[in-house]
Amino acid sequence: MLVCRRWHAIILSTPGIHSQLTIRRATQKEVIQAFIQGRKSRLDVIVDMNDEKDGSDFIAEDFLACFMAAAQAAARWSSLNLISPPPHGEYHSLQILQPLGRLKTVKVACGLGGFFEQLMTAISRSVSPNLTTMILADPVAVRNLVQPAGLHITHSLTTLKIQLSKRMSSPVDILPHFQRLEVFEARNLCLSFYPPDASLPFLHTLQSLNLQSVSVQWMAGRVFPVLKSCYVIFPHHINIIQAPQPVSMPNCVHLLYHFNDLRALLHFHLPPLKSLDVKSGQWNVWRGNPQLAALCPMAAAGVRSLTHLTVDVECSEQLLVYMLNLVPALKVLQLGLARPNALSMTFFQAFLVREPTADGASDKVGPLSQSNGPICPSLFSLYLHYRRWLRGPDKKAFIVAFGTIMESRNSKENGSFNLTLSVDEANMSSWSIDKPLRKSQDLERADLTLGVSVPHGIISISTALPRNGVVGLPLKEAEYLRLRHIYPASSLEFIFTHDHMELMVYDYDRPPLSTSSPCALTFFSALRVLVVVYANPPFWLVTPSTSSRDAGWRNYPILLVTLQARSQRRRCLSAPE
Repeated sequence: MLVCRRWHAIILSTPGIHSQLTIRRATQKEVIQAFIQGRKSRLDVIVDMNDEKDGSDFIAEDFLACFMAAAQAAARWSSLNLISPPPHGEYHSLQILQPLGRLKTVKVACGLGGFFEQLMTAISRSVSPNLTTMILADPVAVRNLVQPAGLHITHSLTTLKIQLSKRMSSPVDILPHFQRLEVFEARNLCLSFYPPDASLPFLHTLQSLNLQSVSVQWMAGRVFPVLKSCYVIFPHHINIIQAPQPVSMPNCVHLLYHFNDLRALLHFHLPPLKSLDVKSGQWNVWRGNPQLAALCPMAAAGVRSLTHLTVDVECSEQLLVYMLNLVPALKVLQLGLARPNALSMTFFQAFLVREPTADGASDKVGPLSQSNGPICPSLFSLYLHYRRWLRGPDKKAFIVAFGTIMESRNSKENGSFNLTLSVDEANMSSWSIDKPLRKSQDLERADLTLGVSVPHGIISISTALPRNGVVGLPLKEAEYLRLRHIYPASSLEFIFTHDHMELMVYDYDRPPLSTSSPCALTFFSALRVLVVVYANPPFWLVTPSTSSRDAGWRNYPILLVTLQARSQRRRCLSAPE
């Protein structure tokens, strides 16, 4: 529209192009009328009353006038998105006279109440089978969907997403009314109980199923002939699915199942999967081992097809290695670990790949492996997610072990291999592990890079900096630090709290967190190389805190300091090696 007047006119006169019409607190009826009359395009209508920051008071009469003005072009509505509801008012006079023949999508946030009830009545009178997608976050909207006046809407839906913040107080009988449903996502939805002979037509069209805190009783004894992906997170009434009433999914290739008891998966009849994601909340190895053992038959069935595996189960190393040896075609492995000592150094040594021997075979490394080669020989991505990361003196040893895996896997035969470390604790973001590099200049790719020395190079771990926020540092004893500050409107500060190091990125007009204390330079005790690309005065050249003033920088064996100003892109300070 900004190219020229002719293009502007063409856009306004083309019905197939969408225009966004937003109704807010301060919106006036005249503005809506001018917007509609000035163009012929289809309209994506958005109702958002959550804009108190403009200082306007909500007036129910003005809002109703704006909405009725928009309803004059209801035949051109393509989507209706109710982001936030009107706070109060009576809407019995709400009417939509024009047929909603082009309406395809309806999104309803929580708290609509009586407004949505009247709106749903108006929609049900004139909506066409083109309405195929509904996304609901309000239990009132869900209950209105199963009212007799709105049942014909459910017949045309192909996508339904119900995302409730808390569980419904009473069940709704909604499943038998779906005729064409292909995508069904529900959270905290309370469903009715269905007998085995209840007719559920949507089973023959359903392709994607995602249930979180929802009953799975209706799935018992059913066949899902075209279902391709199934996500089940902490379901209700899982005990109903037993050996006499299995669940059959002959075409499912992606399965996610998170529950304390994984043994119910033994009653799921599945083909060889491509992707499997399992998580159990058992808190010790003895309770977790039976959960992982129940997955071994499923892994063995996918010996050639399973390429993506995510396991978050408290279990023994021997059992985990046994399962991984069942899936040699695995390409991506994600391991969820509760604590740092969940897996030992011996386990990670089983991933090492040695150079081929004289007969062309690769030797195994580590006593856990029972095969002639490393576990997961086709693996190109290993993701380790720890729920906490408070290791002792062996932190550096594990980083070195990860770097050794990178070196052994990144050969010419194996191609590119990735290893990523992340931790829930202390806002720690994802860190990429690199193989040992001989030159520090090769570490200049990420915003923040830490490195430790090994006899044949430097092993680096790197991450990206947020625009605002805190990044937890997994290693205090780093010998190499490279920091590239790319946001000129923010500042940086190292923070040391509770034996944990963090780097905080914040705006200039916002002071640092009052609960944090400045770093006492403990992090820099082993630092030998420091490279900073920073547009502003060096943030570390300040008066040290009282606890570190006696030590000072002169006692730290820094061999090389390089400060680079982005505006000049030149070396400002260099100390001889």
